[in-house]
Amino acid sequence: MAYLSLVTRSGLVPVAWGAIDRKNRSVCFEQTPVDVVFILSYYEKDTLQPIGYPFLLQSDGELSYIQKPMTSNTIKEENIFSVVQGRKLADKTGKIPMNLQYRELKTDTATITDMHLLRKFPGKPNLQRINAGFAGSLLLASNHQNGEFDTLHVFREPLKPNIQQVTIENKKTYRYYRIETPDKSPVNIAHLEFLGEESNRYQWAKPTPLPIFYEEDAVKEAESLCKIIGQPADDCINAFDDNLETFVNANSIKTDFQNSVKIKALRIAPRNANNQIVVGDNYSLSYFDGKEWREIFRTRATMNYIKVNNAPAQGLYLLRNLDNGKEEIPFLYISDGQVWLD
Repeated sequence: MAYLSLVTRSGLVPVAWGAIDRKNRSVCFEQTPVDVVFILSYYEKDTLQPIGYPFLLQSDGELSYIQKPMTSNTIKEENIFSVVQGRKLADKTGKIPMNLQYRELKTDTATITDMHLLRKFPGKPNLQRINAGFAGSLLLASNHQNGEFDTLHVFREPLKPNIQQVTIENKKTYRYYRIETPDKSPVNIAHLEFLGEESNRYQWAKPTPLPIFYEEDAVKEAESLCKIIGQPADDCINAFDDNLETFVNANSIKTDFQNSVKIKALRIAPRNANNQIVVGDNYSLSYFDGKEWREIFRTRATMNYIKVNNAPAQGLYLLRNLDNGKEEIPFLYISDGQVWLD
């Protein structure tokens, strides 16, 4: 018996099996999905052992002639593809299928490449969907806790999944500020700072630095603003705890500054899994050598990206945060960017 296995952070995980045809030295796997990285494997006693290198059946879009896994949709005819000379696919007539290719992920240790890494895990679709609901939210302000509120800003677009600065066109001072969604759904905000000018009328501190994803981002801020300290409502504390992994689940964020203050900008981040590069954390980069993950680089992040020089090329890679979190997914590095295998 042979198995198709996924390559994960903790090793091989079998997801399909097929009987070995010893006469023809082959094995058939049914309903194999495309655009997923597998490795052929077998059990030796109780341990799963790899055969060869990971591979990818790569498509140029949806393929109508391949049945989707775990479905009962009917395909007009059976399609059986074999790997020919370890390099390409062919059907039983010898014809190479259109829009589908076999790609072996064998790391080329004789060729080196430079990498610019931004994440250890891709953005999650459910969080992207939740964040999309923030579009249309309002920043409101008033000098009366239960009085009329002026609209200072409309968030026209969803927030990016990191701390960002939003400029507020505001010429007045207010004591009470709030952010609320248009449909009263949860705001799902993980981080919030109100920025203004320094003054002895209120307590202030330095704002949280904006993330630096590329070298050219490391420029001095044009305007020096401070973080004005207010008193958030009890159900809004998570937006002010400097922890991107907690968030506000209420339908608004309310803050009382005790005195009237002029807010000129916000630093804000939506709910997220904090899988980008975190300054101060230690990271390890490995490639899969056909049997196990082999570490090639270890560093402490000083910016919100990791630059790797002279890494072996064309491999399957894994970036680990050694200090926090366990969410990691293998990736390819193509055209100067990470391509996730999710």
